[in-house]
Amino acid sequence: RTLPRPIGELEQFIRACRGVQPSDASFQNAYPFAETILLGTIALRVNKKLKWDTAKFEFANSKEANELRFRKNREGWEL
Repeated sequence: RTLPRPIGELEQFIRACRGVQPSDASFQNAYPFAETILLGTIALRVNKKLKWDTAKFEFANSKEANELRFRKNREGWEL
């Protein structure tokens, strides 16, 4: 057996616009991957094994890691 060939980006865009099928790059599909990569980046910075609590959106065992969850803008760059 083989996997079906992926659909091109333009075809995905057209199908998504028509409401047929969401794009592979939709937020629902991309969010779990992005979250995993960002949490891994925090784990590398604190250099220890972390326990992530999805319901609370925080690390259960590290105050230092929790402080890195949200980006702090430099002075003069506030939103």
